[in-house]
Amino acid sequence: MATIRFEDLGKPIQKLLLGLKSGYTDEDMNLMAYIHVRDMVKVFDDLNSQKAAEKIWKELKKELIKRQEEEKAAEQQDDQALQTTAEQIRAKEEQILAEKQADEEAELKRQKKREKKRKKAEEAAAAAALAEAEAEAEAEAAAEVEAEAIAAAGAAEEAEKQTEKERLKEERRIARQKKRDEKEAALRAEEERLREEEAAEEVRLQEEKAARKAERKRLKEEAARLRQDEEEIRQRREQAKAIKAAKPKTNLREQWDEHVKNHPLEFADDDGETHIVQEKIQISSKKPPSHFLKVKAVAVPSVVEEEETAFYTCDIHLHSGKVTSVRRRYNQFYEMRSSLGGTLDALDVQFPGKTLWKVKGPALDKRRLELEMWVNDVINKLSTTRSYAGVQLDAKQQLRGDAARAEAEKQRMRQAAIARAAVHNFCGIDDKEQ
Repeated sequence: MATIRFEDLGKPIQKLLLGLKSGYTDEDMNLMAYIHVRDMVKVFDDLNSQKAAEKIWKELKKELIKRQEEEKAAEQQDDQALQTTAEQIRAKEEQILAEKQADEEAELKRQKKREKKRKKAEEAAAAAALAEAEAEAEAEAAAEVEAEAIAAAGAAEEAEKQTEKERLKEERRIARQKKRDEKEAALRAEEERLREEEAAEEVRLQEEKAARKAERKRLKEEAARLRQDEEEIRQRREQAKAIKAAKPKTNLREQWDEHVKNHPLEFADDDGETHIVQEKIQISSKKPPSHFLKVKAVAVPSVVEEEETAFYTCDIHLHSGKVTSVRRRYNQFYEMRSSLGGTLDALDVQFPGKTLWKVKGPALDKRRLELEMWVNDVINKLSTTRSYAGVQLDAKQQLRGDAARAEAEKQRMRQAAIARAAVHNFCGIDDKEQ
C-alpha cells in the first residue's frame, strides 16, 4: 500500500505520472517520500521543454531509488554497528568470566599442592621418628644380649666386659646422635628449600594474580565503553526518530505551492496563463562588471578547536590575485547559507547539516572538506550561471520577452545581490568597494 496519496503530490509530479503510458504502481508512490522541491522544479522544466515523460520518470526514479537505498544502507549500518557492539560486549563478558574461573581453579590447585607438601613433610618426620625409635630399640636389645653374655662369663672378666660394654654403649649413643643430627640437618635444609620454593611460587602467583586482575579491569572498561557506544547509537536513532516525528507534516503539494509562491512569475498557473502588468523597463548602458563576485575561490585548509569551538581557516582567493585569510565558525557558514534564498535550488553540493552531537576528530575534518566544496559551489553558481544576476543589456539591445520575464529577471537581480553581499560579508570583503 502506498504511503503518499496522489492528491498530495506537487502538480509537476502529478502531471508527469498522468503522462506515463505504462502508468504507475504503489511502489512508485512509495518512492515519492524521497522527492525534493528541486526535483519538482526539474520535472516542471523538463515537461515544458517537451521532454518525453517516460524518460523524465526513468531519470527521476533512478535518483529516488538511489536515495531510498542510501537511507536503507544507513539504517543497516546502524543495525550492524549495534549488532557488532553487542557481540563485542558478550565476548568481553565471557572473557571476564573465563578469567575469573581460571583464577578460582588456580587458587584451588595451589591449596591442594600446599596441603600435599604439608602431608608429605609430616609423613617424612613421622617416618624419621619411627626409624629412630626402632634403632634405639635395636640398640637396647643388643645391649641386653651383651649383658646376658657378660653375666654368663666368669667373674674375672666381668669388670673388663662391663667397661667394654659401657664403651660400646657410648659409641653407639654417639653414632646414633650423629645420625640424628645429620637427619635433622637434612630435614632443616629440606624445609628451608621448600620454604624458599613456596616463597618464590607465592611471589610468582601474586604477580600473575595482579596481571589477571589488571586484565579483568581492562576488559570491564572496554565492555563499559562498548555499552556506552551502543547506548549512544540507540539514543541517536531515537532522537532522529523523535525529530522526524516532530516535524510538521507538509505534503509535496504544499511544498510545491510554497515554492511557486516564493518564485512568482517563473511558474504558470494550472491553466497555463500568467497575469502580466506592463511596466516601463529601464535600459542601462553601463557595462556590467567583469566579475559578479570579487571572490574567485575559497580554500579551507585546516580546522582547529579552541575552548570547545571549531574554527575553520579560510583562504580567500580574489580575482585581483590577492589572497586573504579569515577564520570562521560553522554557524557563520550556516548564516551565509540562510541568506542565499533561491540560489540554494541551483546548488549541486549539499550543505553539511547540523548534528545531534559535537563533531570531533575525522568527522570534523570531513565537515571541513564538505564546507569547502559547498562554498566553492556557491561561488561557481553565482559567478557563471547568473553572471551579473543574469541581466546583460545595453542601449543598443532591444528588450526581449514579456514583462513577466523582465520582472523575473529583476527579482533574480535582487536575489543575486543579496547572495553576493552574503558571500562578500562571509569572506570579509567590503561589498561597496570597487
